[in-house]
Amino acid sequence: MRRADLRPSSLLACALLVAALPLAAAEAPLEIVRLPVERVAPPPLRLAEGLLAAPAASLRPAAEGAADQLDALVAWNLAGNLPRRDGFVRTLPEPFAVALGEGERAAAKGFAAHAGGRLGEALAGELGWGSWIHVAGAERLRLRLAGLQAPAGTRFWVWGRDGEGAAFGLELRDAGGTLWTPSVAGAELFLEAVLPAGTGAASWTVDAVAESFLLDEAGLPVRDGAGAAKAGECIRSATCYAEGQGFNAFADVTHAIAHLRFQSNGGTYVCTGALVNDSGVPGFIPYLLTAHHCISTGTEAASLEAWFDVRPDTCGGTIPGTFPKVNGATLLVTRSATDTTLLRLATAPPGPTRAYLGWTTATVASGTTLHRVSHPYVNGLYTQSYSRSTLSTTFGACTGAARPEYLYGIPNYGGTFGGSSGSPVLLPSGQIVGQLRGARGPNPEDGCDYRNADVDGAFSVAFPHLQPFLSPAPTGPCVRDATTACLLGGRFEVKVGWQTGVDAGTASVMSFGGQRAESDESVFWFFFDAANFEMGVKVLDACIPALGNRFWVFVSGLTNQGFTVTVRDTETGALRVYANPLGLYPQTVGDTDAFPCT
Repeated sequence: MRRADLRPSSLLACALLVAALPLAAAEAPLEIVRLPVERVAPPPLRLAEGLLAAPAASLRPAAEGAADQLDALVAWNLAGNLPRRDGFVRTLPEPFAVALGEGERAAAKGFAAHAGGRLGEALAGELGWGSWIHVAGAERLRLRLAGLQAPAGTRFWVWGRDGEGAAFGLELRDAGGTLWTPSVAGAELFLEAVLPAGTGAASWTVDAVAESFLLDEAGLPVRDGAGAAKAGECIRSATCYAEGQGFNAFADVTHAIAHLRFQSNGGTYVCTGALVNDSGVPGFIPYLLTAHHCISTGTEAASLEAWFDVRPDTCGGTIPGTFPKVNGATLLVTRSATDTTLLRLATAPPGPTRAYLGWTTATVASGTTLHRVSHPYVNGLYTQSYSRSTLSTTFGACTGAARPEYLYGIPNYGGTFGGSSGSPVLLPSGQIVGQLRGARGPNPEDGCDYRNADVDGAFSVAFPHLQPFLSPAPTGPCVRDATTACLLGGRFEVKVGWQTGVDAGTASVMSFGGQRAESDESVFWFFFDAANFEMGVKVLDACIPALGNRFWVFVSGLTNQGFTVTVRDTETGALRVYANPLGLYPQTVGDTDAFPCT
């Protein structure tokens, strides 16, 4: 949570109450979804473990090999800067460039050495490559793969000595061709890639490792002096929350809250986010709300790791070693004016139970009790914690965080610290009314000092920018024109936008021989030249039990320009957005769960 951010340069920087403009309220309820057991990905070949006696790269402890970066991390946190920083990127002294092609397929039969690792042949002619690195004393590691080019269907794995691991694919690659692997605990990280049989070449460079730390109080704002309380004394574990405190939705809310870690400008940072419900749209899209000061770029979103259910099973118990996790996200909306960011996670969070928080744009009255579940960073832990405050419309607001854009809550139970940034502030119904920016008061670095006020970006003010995703109301029937296609009898409206390095615009439906290139199920688009096919979209009616009773959407392109495909169900208002970042060759999308049949 960015506490020091809101300290005014002088008392004159503070502003008095600004009346909020009346708005027609919109809202969505908190909803619970029960999920099936997550499907287990195919296991890796574990080439590096079996064939490499020594790591491809080995780094000294950070205190010896990156002392300046470690000092900068501690200084950042001691200064009260947020989001809380818990690690940094260390460049490998000798990056290893991986280039896989036909020659390597032949060499794989003999498990030949290649680019700091070993080649191997998987079943059905797949080409495998694996390696590993060691960083002495590391708490958690992830690798950077730069300039990644690989065929569709390429699979990756990372794992550590303790068995924690993750399978992933090209969906984690950002617009610049960089992919940050999921992180693993410990001082060693194993990486493996497998290319499908019969596909083209692949290449990338492993050039850096991000190292995260469990900081002690030297990295946190601590009050000195005899008998002074240490940071975090007021933190209340969410697992120990006592029923009957007026937050009846508490147990459900905990299933929506995520501990976030992401990369930005050479550092690793931590925040909190929450799954948010999309009103009136059948099914659940994994939208996640957090703060603009946490994540504000597509590159940061692509590097996201979101952990769910991070808490002990029992009050006073130990925290488990692994949790449900999602890697990667797409940036949908980000606004500094209300410190709001909306993401779409790359995949739906695994279950068995997940919650999507409700929200409301109704005015919150002074004196309203507000609730929060967040992941404050205190004494090396990020466990879910509960806090409570009372909305004040008279607490002095500061320039840059004035009302109605921000809400001010006077805490009275629990507390927030670095790591809580972006956490939702909620009504007793489990409906979001804002997300945490920081604190205002005489001692904003201390979340246990109740003379401060928590400052949250107001959801109601940000809502017009979030509405296309969270409440996409039908706007009438599909109207076919030069930039709009109407598929499956006009039920689905399709629009495409394009982006280059210097410009952006709307794609147009192609024509062949004077005939519009659109059937009832599919449509072709051009960006700049009416004779140059850029991409195609297809919507299929799979409304039979054997096919899952869903409408399917397929998107494919022949371009490395950025594009966004928006498909709207004109009967329900449901919206699906498919995006390809600028500079990347698109992977074909086959969304067989796009829209329910109604």
